[in-house]
Amino acid sequence: MLKPERGIDMNRARLVIAATLFLVITCAIVGSTVTPNVGAVSKAPTSPQDLLKAYCEYNPDEPVFRAGKQVLYHPTQSPVMDIYFIRLPLVTARFTRSGITLLEGDRLSIRACGCVQTGGEGDTWKRYVDPSGPDSDKLYHGAVATDNFIIIPPAGNPAPCCRSSPTIPGTLRISDMIDAQNRGFQFQIRKQTTLTLAYEDGVKDYGDNGYEGHDDGTEQQCRGVGGAALEITVRHTTN
Repeated sequence: MLKPERGIDMNRARLVIAATLFLVITCAIVGSTVTPNVGAVSKAPTSPQDLLKAYCEYNPDEPVFRAGKQVLYHPTQSPVMDIYFIRLPLVTARFTRSGITLLEGDRLSIRACGCVQTGGEGDTWKRYVDPSGPDSDKLYHGAVATDNFIIIPPAGNPAPCCRSSPTIPGTLRISDMIDAQNRGFQFQIRKQTTLTLAYEDGVKDYGDNGYEGHDDGTEQQCRGVGGAALEITVRHTTN
């Protein structure tokens, strides 16, 4: 009677060992596939949309705002897509290079917010994208040079995209680009270039623009709003 019991015990022991090994191997495999995803989620940065909004809130003690100079960030870099942020874009000249290189076939999308000091007497800050007040029909908009752009309409929509800035030929107002994006238009790069920004103002009126002396703005459009900022998303052609 003792021998059969020992045989049964040995079989049970083998089964327990085999089951234990199976669980150990399974956990190792599952752990190796899940851990990277968990790590990626835990390290995810603030979403670009939230970050852009934060950049345009009025914070007089924030170092970049106090410095009043253009700063370029490049937080997202990959073979498929790059995301850039430009804070306090230069507005003391008609054109300025952004420092962002665009390659042939890249597709560009843009967001922007915030305000700019346009100079003069009284409250003179104005929104960078859609300013209001006297002369805002032709002045005070942020714009983008489009000499190397191909504008692709949405399928089945032959309607025109947007007209060139009435003040700076060869540029599109950022407000018009955003509106076109919302209607399904895409902006593709014809050949390698550097993204060039523009700002509408009188030829002799750029000297007093900038980000100093914050006020509530013309028609109070900049109350609680800080300096201008842009989010630029570049999607690359993949083969």
